Amino acid sequence: MHRGDIAKWWMIVSGLAMVIMGGFAYVDSNLVGSRPDALLAMTPMHGAVHAAGGLLAIGIGLALTGRARAGATLFTGVVFMVVFALNMASPDFC
Repeated sequence: MHRGDIAKWWMIVSGLAMVIMGGFAYVDSNLVGSRPDALLAMTPMHGAVHAAGGLLAIGIGLALTGRARAGATLFTGVVFMVVFALNMASPDFC
């Protein structure tokens, strides 16, 4: 595997996982959803953010190459870490 392929496949696989998690927000089961007994609480807006971020990650993995892909992968990771920290500080953030 070429070094550049790691970032490509990381973005594609993590993007697919995020899109799937975003879709679960609309199912409203006891695993994921807005029900009080849900294991992972997720509102439809939160699901939409997951789906949009996942589509962005897939696009980065497929469309960019070289340094552009590496920079976009790092930038996306930093943005997601900041959003995660804000969500932990205030669960109503997203």
